Amino acid sequence: MNADSNAKGEAAMQETRLRLHLVLGAARMSIWDATVVGNDVTEGVITWSGDGAALIGLAPVDQQQSFRDFLALVHPADRDLLTERMQQRVGKCAPYHFEYRIVLPDDTVRWIGCRGMPVCEDGLPVRTLGIIWDDTPRKLQEAQLFEQKERAEVTLASIGDGVVATDARGRVCFMNRVAEELTGWMHQQADGIDVARIVRLVDEADGRELDNPVQLCLRERRTVGVSARALLLARDGRRLAIEDSSAPIRARDGAILGAVVVLHDVTHERTLTHQLTWQAAHDSLTGLINRRAFETAIAEALRNAKNDGHHHALLYLDLDRFKVVNDTCGHGAGDLLLQTLAHLLQQRMRESDVLARLGGDELGVILAFCPLPRALKLAEELRQAVKDFRFVWAGRAFEIGVSIGLVEISEHSKSVTELLIAADQACYLAKEQGRNRVHVYQESDVVLAQRLGEMHWVSRLTEALDKDQFRLFSQPIVSLKDGGNGHQEVLLRIAEDAPDGEQAGVKPGKMILPGAAIRRTPADAFPPPSATT
Repeated sequence: MNADSNAKGEAAMQETRLRLHLVLGAARMSIWDATVVGNDVTEGVITWSGDGAALIGLAPVDQQQSFRDFLALVHPADRDLLTERMQQRVGKCAPYHFEYRIVLPDDTVRWIGCRGMPVCEDGLPVRTLGIIWDDTPRKLQEAQLFEQKERAEVTLASIGDGVVATDARGRVCFMNRVAEELTGWMHQQADGIDVARIVRLVDEADGRELDNPVQLCLRERRTVGVSARALLLARDGRRLAIEDSSAPIRARDGAILGAVVVLHDVTHERTLTHQLTWQAAHDSLTGLINRRAFETAIAEALRNAKNDGHHHALLYLDLDRFKVVNDTCGHGAGDLLLQTLAHLLQQRMRESDVLARLGGDELGVILAFCPLPRALKLAEELRQAVKDFRFVWAGRAFEIGVSIGLVEISEHSKSVTELLIAADQACYLAKEQGRNRVHVYQESDVVLAQRLGEMHWVSRLTEALDKDQFRLFSQPIVSLKDGGNGHQEVLLRIAEDAPDGEQAGVKPGKMILPGAAIRRTPADAFPPPSATT
């Protein structure tokens, strides 16, 4: 009966050992057993199973080995650390878990994973039992992943854009160097913080806060861009113009692991664009808008008048006696005068009004939402302000006036061009009527302007005759075809301020007899192309 019980017990024990061996084999693990002498693990002896011995480079048979001989197989860089940590844990009768390297006979290095439990009697260790396994594949994979991670981080650190990565809840888990510089946050400070605190965006036009692109990306599970007017608010108060995009980070099964946002600093480019846009619409001397932008403003006022029935006014200003200052004191004085007057008039503009430099000494004004009576009063105030102004240069004082043409912009106005022509004609009539006055445009002004122009030329021609200022000019007309006959064209011009008996220079635009051509006349019938009496 006892024999049968012992036999059954032995059989059960062998069954248990077989199962344990199979389980360990399936897990690619081996058992080790070591004695501890005098509380010193290095004085003990290790008992290896065959597969455990093979794992550390010994013959694949069950065998024993002193702990010191075992240490000789351990990589030199790991020996002292393994001994110290194992002695510490075993001395406390505490379980242990180590990783160390073994140098095989062919100098191959293998990583070994080890778990063990000391066996203690009366509080002192007498032996240890544990398992070991080949951890080399995992360590190699870990090294490869680390290398890939390092390569990725080095790449991200070297590019010129800021990169911020988050987890699935939008908390920062990575920032490269450029992102730290842009946001003013160090990676260590931002780690684990909601990205909305790190990447803060506002609209440069009105300052309103924009949706955070990372949170929007995670919420909508798609790549998200940012407004072209986005400004990044850095931690130190800087405002940087940026372009950015945020994209989700997905696992193989499509699950969202987090998001990455790329920040591209375009502060310089956007500033340059604003400067170019400003220069395209403004006069560089006075800072006022130029003629092109002014015509756009007139077109907008005209649309408003036609669509909503509002009334506006257009003023055309021509400075009186500006040429005196320019010719007497030089262009520097003329430029300063224009800048000063532009500032003077701008101070008297309402917030809704528009002041522009149209060219030379000509200015334009749009009085928005201003009926004709009110516009006339404001125009008079501008005229008086210029009249009261005294320009001083090199100890000399100059009185400047301004002639103003005023035209109403209403639903009956036809086009921008006609409005400008009407304002110009009204300004011309203001000058013809004595300068330094405001003239309101009327439909009859077209005929009046034409008549005044004709009267002007009658007096001008009479004066030229009296002063003997007419000059004949000739110029050759040559055929472009071979063999063509050459001839001369005679022009009659007024030479202004020509002293008697002298040839005078002729200003452009003063030819009054265009093309009195003499055809088929020999070329030597006239003197060379020059003035002749």
